Amino acid sequence: MAFEALFPVFVCALIWWRRRRALRRRRRFARRMAFRRRMVELTLRQDAEQAFFLATMMTAATEATLMRRTTWAKRRSQSFFEECINSWNADEWKRNFRVSRATFQFLCLELTPCLQRSSVVRKSLSVEKRVAITLWRLGTNIEYRSLSHLFGVGLSTVCVAVSDVCSAIVEHLASRYIAIPAGERLKLVVDGFMSKWGVPQCVGAIDSTHIPIIAPKDSPLDYYNRKGYHSVVLQALVDHEYKFLDIYVGWPGSVHDARVLVNSGLYSKCDRGSFPPNWPKVINGTSIPLFIIGDPAYPLTSWLIKPFSDCGRLTTKQQGFNYHVSRARCVVENAFGRLKGRWRSLMKRNDTDIRFLPTLATACCVLHNICEIHGDNFNDEWLVTEAAVASAPQAATSVSAPSGDRIRAALCDYFDTM
Repeated sequence: MAFEALFPVFVCALIWWRRRRALRRRRRFARRMAFRRRMVELTLRQDAEQAFFLATMMTAATEATLMRRTTWAKRRSQSFFEECINSWNADEWKRNFRVSRATFQFLCLELTPCLQRSSVVRKSLSVEKRVAITLWRLGTNIEYRSLSHLFGVGLSTVCVAVSDVCSAIVEHLASRYIAIPAGERLKLVVDGFMSKWGVPQCVGAIDSTHIPIIAPKDSPLDYYNRKGYHSVVLQALVDHEYKFLDIYVGWPGSVHDARVLVNSGLYSKCDRGSFPPNWPKVINGTSIPLFIIGDPAYPLTSWLIKPFSDCGRLTTKQQGFNYHVSRARCVVENAFGRLKGRWRSLMKRNDTDIRFLPTLATACCVLHNICEIHGDNFNDEWLVTEAAVASAPQAATSVSAPSGDRIRAALCDYFDTM
């Protein structure tokens, strides 16, 4: 009786428990479904944000590309260069470009194989304009920004043009126009010094000049020379016609001329006997070899003859020797004057990078020889006088060889009998 009384209660409790369990299951299922929906919505939102970010970046890149192309297409005036090419007469052309029109065309023809450029994006700069920009820079030392406005090209284009043209001149023309002569060419140099200056057996005059520069950041005191400014040394061997036979450039301005010579390739050739050749000539009983003349700063050797140091006690013979040697040695001073007169970038304070300056100076020397060989007359109004500074012999790095003393003594007797 007790069980039958409790059975309905038991059934009701069972039904209630099953319904509650089913309700909990539905709620858990609903929560899982809601969580999944939220995850899907979050994923879609992140994808949309990433898509928006990518679209923004692509738009910015496109706009940047359009901006660069707008810069490429920037219109600049070309009237100045066109006027130079078409309307300037010979005097105006030479006064501004420092070379004749024929020499300019020769340079363009020689440098075309290594300067010609082609581009599918924009029109390349012509070889004529590249050479014109470089000659204007070398002849005036004008700033790159002014050159950019003058010739209607970009600032970086001017820098690249000057660098390319100078490098092409050094690479393709330097070995042809700056070379130590041999054979008949060397005999012409020896005869030229004899006929013009009365000095026998001379194959050239050597000296150094200073190229003013802006003080470099690294070791500026090394470049501060005895004249009171920062510079780089240019050493040159010159023939009787003011042409450079050998150059050596790049040493700091504080270095003495004798030390520059000892470290040069010319000294190595002369020291081992490969230059000058063995063409001796007997003068006053002494066999005189071919030799170079230099100022008192250089060491006295059998192949390099220098004047006597004037201490106020020179004999008449020694004074006569100094007169004839200094008179012949003026060719190197005049050559430096003509070089800097044509290419004023070597006379004014140069703002070129110190690493590129030797290339620029060598290109100027090559252009100088081209002008001299092709008969491109030098305007006297351009002339820069190089003051001959007689340095004391304390920095000579070599002891005077006896053969050099005998050669100098024989030449003293020779000049005394003239």
